[in-house]
Amino acid sequence: MTGGAADPHGDRHPEGRQGPQPHPHGDPGPRPDPDGAPHPHPHQDQDGNPDPRQDQDGNPDPDRAALLAFLERLKRDRGLPLWHPRGPRAHPFLAFCAVVVLGGLLGGSVYLTAAELVRGAAFGHHARTVAATVVEVRHGDPVVSFTAAGGERVTARAHGAYRHGAPREVAARVLDGHPGEVALADHRWTPWWVLPLGAAAVFAVHARRAPTGIRGGWAWRRARTHVRGPEPGGWTRRAAARPALGAAALLTLAAALAALPLALGDVPGLAADPGGLVPLVPATVCVVGAATVAVRAAYRWAERVPAPEPPRPFRPLSPGWFWVPALAALASAAVWGIAAPLADRPEHQERGTAEVVGVDCEVRGRGACTPRLVLRYEVDGLPYVEEVGGGHVRGGVPVEWDPDDPADVRIAR
Repeated sequence: MTGGAADPHGDRHPEGRQGPQPHPHGDPGPRPDPDGAPHPHPHQDQDGNPDPRQDQDGNPDPDRAALLAFLERLKRDRGLPLWHPRGPRAHPFLAFCAVVVLGGLLGGSVYLTAAELVRGAAFGHHARTVAATVVEVRHGDPVVSFTAAGGERVTARAHGAYRHGAPREVAARVLDGHPGEVALADHRWTPWWVLPLGAAAVFAVHARRAPTGIRGGWAWRRARTHVRGPEPGGWTRRAAARPALGAAALLTLAAALAALPLALGDVPGLAADPGGLVPLVPATVCVVGAATVAVRAAYRWAERVPAPEPPRPFRPLSPGWFWVPALAALASAAVWGIAAPLADRPEHQERGTAEVVGVDCEVRGRGACTPRLVLRYEVDGLPYVEEVGGGHVRGGVPVEWDPDDPADVRIAR
């Protein structure tokens, strides 16, 4: 016999010398463990999804690994992996409530900021300067007396601060057509309410967690699309038209509401009655709603349009930049609220007798009424009217005040 002896085990192990043979029906898939649990495919994770740390050939990809590390840091503490079938979805009703609450809070900030700006513009460009005399200090604000344009004598409460001991003859600005609206000439209008708007915008764009930060949410979705491919459905004109029309309608309504105060009143009138600026609150809610619709549309585009290139990693803003100042402000307010009533009074106190001219009611929890006495007293010939806590007292009561700030008064013990 030529050609050598036949392998006695050749029929049982045909792949012994020829290598592994392909399965007649293709790849049989993961082989089970002895305990029955299947092994994941080399290119898949435990859930059977493509492993984002590897390229299409199953080789480690350092760029994808770096991108994944960036996204995992972006999505820390969320428990939602990059290859999850769908991203976070907010319930429509909860999203509507969030828009109303956030828009209402920002709208209040916009209203207060606009009121301060309108007053500053009105007293700066629609007012005249007159010589006035401080005749009283009421609840910390000076009350001045001056001669109006028509020749009549007017007494009104003025914006600004009067320091005790300063000359009582002051320069004041009077609004045109509103002689009862007065401000001291040296008063500075500070629209500090604009600070929450800037803080909210910075935190929304650069926040660390993707569902909160707009930039982070965009990067997370584009990276997921780059790794897994776009979601089914694609991006059609109809899909783009809905959010575009919704955002345009909300912005149009916001513009109409914002223009309503100027259409119904002039600047001096708005300065005299800031209630005309209230439409700015629903206008802000509409702007927040339009921004929410636009961001949701951008996210949908990021999920459904192919991403041949991964998003560029950026350095997220740590939540500490938001929470630390917020907690510090709350702690400062708490310390001030507790320490201010307990602070020691100045050693040298002026004493006198105040007349009770009224009793106000401060409503607290459960509708309880705490009486507050309205006192009138004189310091160096200048009358002061202030409120202090106390019971129902009539006639004169002994009081004491700070010599540098007579408006800081309390009932003497």
